Amino acid sequence: IAFGRLAGGEDRDLELQVLRGLGDELQAALAMRGFRVRAYCPVGDLVAGMAYLVRRLLENTSNESFLHEQANGVPLEELLAPP
Repeated sequence: IAFGRLAGGEDRDLELQVLRGLGDELQAALAMRGFRVRAYCPVGDLVAGMAYLVRRLLENTSNESFLHEQANGVPLEELLAPP
């Protein structure tokens, strides 16, 4: 959202996504503020779905996640740069 605004974009041009069952409150809050929000759910074998969930959990709790890096003052341009 912040980057889109900094780049001169409109909030209505964004679509935000949350994992079904893990972002319900966030989804509701964003929708109340006029954002388009879609809940998604991985589909497939149970093992593949569990692997997906574990990857998301590790990603979102990692000390190297972009949210953690941003909170530690890493500039947004650096976080969004190609690898």
